[in-house]
Amino acid sequence: MKMNKPKITIKIINKNEKTKRVVSRKRRRIFQFLKANNFQNCLIEVKVTDKEGYFNEGVYNNTRETINALKDFLEVLI
Repeated sequence: MKMNKPKITIKIINKNEKTKRVVSRKRRRIFQFLKANNFQNCLIEVKVTDKEGYFNEGVYNNTRETINALKDFLEVLI
C-alpha cells in the first residue's frame, strides 16, 4: 500500500516584510530547515495538506512552537 505524503508549506515573514517560502513533501527537509535557522522577530505560517484536501494550518512566533505544531499536524496524517 502506497502512502501519500502530505504537502508541507512554511512561510516566514520577518519584521522587514520580507518573506521566504519552503514547500516540500519531505518531512526531514522541512525540519532541518527550521532547526538550521534561528528565526527571531518573525511570523511563521505553517500549512499541511494531504491528498484528500484536508489541511491544518497555524501562525507561530518561534521555531519551537512551529516544530511542535508540525509534529502534531503530521501525526494525525500517519
